[in-house]
Amino acid sequence: SLLAEVTAFMGSTRSRDIPGLAVAGSLEARSSWYRAKVGPVFSFGTGDRVKPYLFPFFHYLRGSFELRESIETLKGEEKSDLEGRSLFGIAGGLDLPLSPGLKLRAEAGVYPGGGRTGYSASLATVFSF
Repeated sequence: SLLAEVTAFMGSTRSRDIPGLAVAGSLEARSSWYRAKVGPVFSFGTGDRVKPYLFPFFHYLRGSFELRESIETLKGEEKSDLEGRSLFGIAGGLDLPLSPGLKLRAEAGVYPGGGRTGYSASLATVFSF
């Protein structure tokens, strides 16, 4: 089968005072990102038992981070764009059927690229119809 997954974090803003200054200061940070994964899923085993699977995928990650600082009359702003270093990865996992259309999924992944290797692990409840 083919699996396509899109995850997005549309942003949250955090504000706080900067401690230890002789004058009032504050900062505000905001981040947002999205990720897309698509690839074939190779499942092993049949029936209503635990099914191991292998998921080689194309991976795309992009986001941004903004920071605003204010110290009395001084104001500063910085923005950074984020981009994933790895375009491909591979994950392996187990699907445990709980009932028809509902399963528990445990997965671990590897994202090689850019002279580094990234890792991921997840535990999810999957509802399908």
